[in-house]
Amino acid sequence: MSISASITSRSLVQTLREAGLEVEEYNQTLNNLTEATEALYSAFLTKNLRLYPAPDLRQQVLNAVSVETPRGIRLSKQKTSNKIDGAVALSFCRLFCDPVRQTAQQ
Repeated sequence: MSISASITSRSLVQTLREAGLEVEEYNQTLNNLTEATEALYSAFLTKNLRLYPAPDLRQQVLNAVSVETPRGIRLSKQKTSNKIDGAVALSFCRLFCDPVRQTAQQ
């Protein structure tokens, strides 16, 4: 299991490890966000993504915009009041569920 590091998630990491689960922290760095965004974008393009209906998460995906950087594209938001945490989490989930990435790391 991989999760983003923050004060709240560190407590969660500790709890999960104490329960015997293997946990890898994965920070929201520019490189990691770019890699995750590109994985999500690829899933959208290839229609290789299934989602369940959740209005709040749908809105967070709609709030997200892509920003082109020298390293690639990454998710961002146009307004600071917009929430995109669900979209970022989705991109990280897609990155870690990518069979090509899993094969390359073995």
